[in-house]
Amino acid sequence: MIHPSTRAGDANLPIDRDHRSLEDEDTSGPPPEVTQSHLDVLPPSKLLEDVLQIGEDETSNAIKRKRTDARKTNKTPRPQPHGKPSYDTCNVWMVRHGERLDEVDRNRWIKMATRRTWHDPPLTSRGKDQAVLAARSLLEHARQRSFDAIYTSPLLRCMQTAEQIAKHLDLPVVAVPGLAECAAAVRQHGLSSSTFRSEEELSAQCAMDFTMSPKLMDFDTQLRALASTKGPDLLVVTHREGLRDTSALTPTPFRHTPYCCVAHFRYHLHTRRWEVAVSPRS
Repeated sequence: MIHPSTRAGDANLPIDRDHRSLEDEDTSGPPPEVTQSHLDVLPPSKLLEDVLQIGEDETSNAIKRKRTDARKTNKTPRPQPHGKPSYDTCNVWMVRHGERLDEVDRNRWIKMATRRTWHDPPLTSRGKDQAVLAARSLLEHARQRSFDAIYTSPLLRCMQTAEQIAKHLDLPVVAVPGLAECAAAVRQHGLSSSTFRSEEELSAQCAMDFTMSPKLMDFDTQLRALASTKGPDLLVVTHREGLRDTSALTPTPFRHTPYCCVAHFRYHLHTRRWEVAVSPRS
């Protein structure tokens, strides 16, 4: 099992006392506040304030309300596919992205990041290697299952993870904004088209062809829509919050989600219930 590296002695990391990034904070409660330690290492505070305004509008508020309702009832508005699905259960393989640069070299990332990309770091070299290992672990499933594509969050760390998996599984890649809505930074500040790099910017960072979905919706609604229309087998690359939040809707929730771990869920279309088939492994 591969675990993210821990740099407990690095005093320059602009993160909380246990040196975890915003994504590695526990998101089961209210979203974390930006602390003074964050501001000390970023550009002037006005810059950070400008950056954080990425979608606090009526659409973002509606997404938050839908997510709260889904957690309470395990139900969302039924998607409207073209015709009735030919399957009753969708098997969903969910992969967390690999190790991200800001986790291991924060100072380097601060020099590289722009106002638009501070929340969107790339993978490290180790992260890309982790993605290759995840791809190899999925090869047998790909031979036996009917994956039609890799559906991924458009944030760069997920796109680069999907790139490595696509090379080994020979599958097309579809970037789906709703699969990024679960990420801590996106949930805190809202989902909008400006959250993501442009297709041209992503193409410059990822040596693969991909398509970008134009729809914006919350993670739970998006995942159910994909499971209801793209099954009976679905392959998703997303963030650790996506794995944890989906497991929280099952009788057997889990918290352990190391980089590039793979979890197998089953989604039952008629009852609209989730089940953990195999807990995360890496």
